Parts: sequence; structure tokens; C-alpha cells
Amino acid sequence: MLKIVICDDEDIYIEQIKMFISDLSTKIPDFTVNDCSSGEALFQELQDDAIYDIALLDIHMNRMSGIDVADKLRKHFQNDKTILIYISAHDNRAKEVFQFKTHRFLSKPIERDLFEEALLSAVQLWQEQQSLYFSFKDTKLGHVKMPLKDILYMESSRSHCVNVITADCRYTIYDAKLSELHEKFSSSGFILIHHSTLVNFDHIKLIRYEEVTMSDEKILSISGPKRKPIREHFHEIRKKQEKNLWP
Repeated sequence: MLKIVICDDEDIYIEQIKMFISDLSTKIPDFTVNDCSSGEALFQELQDDAIYDIALLDIHMNRMSGIDVADKLRKHFQNDKTILIYISAHDNRAKEVFQFKTHRFLSKPIERDLFEEALLSAVQLWQEQQSLYFSFKDTKLGHVKMPLKDILYMESSRSHCVNVITADCRYTIYDAKLSELHEKFSSSGFILIHHSTLVNFDHIKLIRYEEVTMSDEKILSISGPKRKPIREHFHEIRKKQEKNLWP
């Protein structure tokens, strides 16, 4: 679900932006909208582990400005995923906001057409990002969002959990199904080599008939029914990528 937050200390603009977003509801996937009347309020939410996909920020607010919020977001929280759109009457500060990878800058009073273009563009960017990241809730760490390229493989366990393995860490997702994750990420290069093992093709170091060796030297078994189709699939990929993976 797409999560949007509006941060402005003037209620009239919060309500106007909400109305604009509501009018675009048929063009946006499932979403929620939250609002904060100060930079401090948004900062507190971020400290409480709130994650927003798109942030619509005013620049000039008492104490903590929209620029201060972006600085905290990018540096303190190490978050470079949230898409920023500034909506401000302070055009003279427009150049400052782009140091935070700002998507758009809109002037007040807000022009509907420009707002709609900016928001729909941000939504499209968010949708593109989703295909490159995996967001899940780890049983101990809480919400995690990581690049798919960092995942070596996933494996199901007897306790109705799925383990997500990277080079540095092992995460656990409760009440997850590997078959559903395969369906979700098959187009991103994840291959089911066993009913309990989903591997990232880019992290395969060596392929044999009965097993694969991953980039972390872990050896994973290929189940009998999958050996022939997987071998054929890997041959096709090898031809396309001109790599000699088979011993």
C-alpha cells in the first residue's frame, strides 16, 4: 500500500492537498494519507518507525522546517527511498531542497494541474521502485525494506516462516508462503529450485545437476522434478548472458 504524508502548518493547504489527492484516487493504487501540522510531529512519527513512500512538505514552518525534516530523513534515518515533493510559497529556497533528491518543487498557491502531474509522476516512480525492493516485517527487527539484489536466497521453515538470507544477515518473516514470494519475484530473477528454496539467479556461483553453489559458498539442493526444467532454463540464460556457469 502506498503511504503518503502531508506536512504543513497551515490547515487550509492540508485540506486542499487532501482534496486534490482524493480527486486522483482512481489513478492511484491503494493508498493512505496522513498529515502533520509541524516538522516536529513528522520527525516524531519517523522516530516511532513510521515509513512514508511520498512526503509532501512545506518549507517554512516554526522551529523544524521542511528542509530540516528532509535532512533528518536522509541523514539521521538513512532513508533515501521516500519521494519528496515540496509545496511552498518560498520560491527563493527552491534550490536548497534538491540536495535531498527532491522529486518536484511546487509553488503556493497550488495549481491543480501541476500538483496532479507531480503526484502521479511520484506514484509512477514509487511503483518502479517496488519492483526493485522487498518490504517485509522481520520477527525481531520490525519493518525492513531492502534491494532485491542483496538477497541471496529465501527458504521456508517448518514453523510457517520464511528466512531471507543476505550476505550479512538472516531475516525471518512469520506466516509467509514461499510459493507466493516466487510468484511475486520470478520476473526479477528468483527461481524456485526446491519447494522450500527460492534463489536469486544473480548470486549463483556454480550450477550442477543436483545442486547450486551460492555466492556465500552455501550449497543448495535442486529437487528431482525441477532439475531438467531448471537446467534448460539456465542454459537459455547462459546463452543470453554469454556466461559459462556449468562445470
